[in-house]
Amino acid sequence: DLKGSVSYYEFGIREWVRAILDLNHVKVGAVVGRQDTSGARFRVNSMDVNIGGGWFDFRELASEHLSSSGKLGIWEAGLDVEFPLPKKLSITFGVLWQLIHVSMVMKVDEEGKDILESLNYDVNKVEREIASSSNFFYLNPGVKWCGKTLCVSAVVPWGIFEKKKWAGGATLGVSVNF
Repeated sequence: DLKGSVSYYEFGIREWVRAILDLNHVKVGAVVGRQDTSGARFRVNSMDVNIGGGWFDFRELASEHLSSSGKLGIWEAGLDVEFPLPKKLSITFGVLWQLIHVSMVMKVDEEGKDILESLNYDVNKVEREIASSSNFFYLNPGVKWCGKTLCVSAVVPWGIFEKKKWAGGATLGVSVNF
């Protein structure tokens, strides 16, 4: 048996366009965006091998013989509405759709292949190419306060992925109006 986890440091650029329609202080906004991210600084977090009697840590060995590259691409589109309240407060609610495409290539060098083959482990289970796309939908309730030049907002994105799978988070924002 072989089990492990890896991670990447990701860096990318998000390009987006947002338009807002102000209808008697109720604001309706639309956003369309694209993000491209390249994975760098591949790191083996853990790599354990069960050799018939227990699990052994092979993290350092795997770090020497594994290499990987990855890319993340995101298309997104969303709508949101802002309802004004007294004292410069607003309640916001939005929906967001994202199409996320992940691609990854995992390679093992020749010495690593020899080690895996000596353990009777199929190298193809480690060395592979992965390409996957998924749709995600988010509900984004939040609150916003705006002064003359400064706005502060808090949004709680709630993602719905499958019937029993979801994720939450929080986004705090500060903007300056000019």
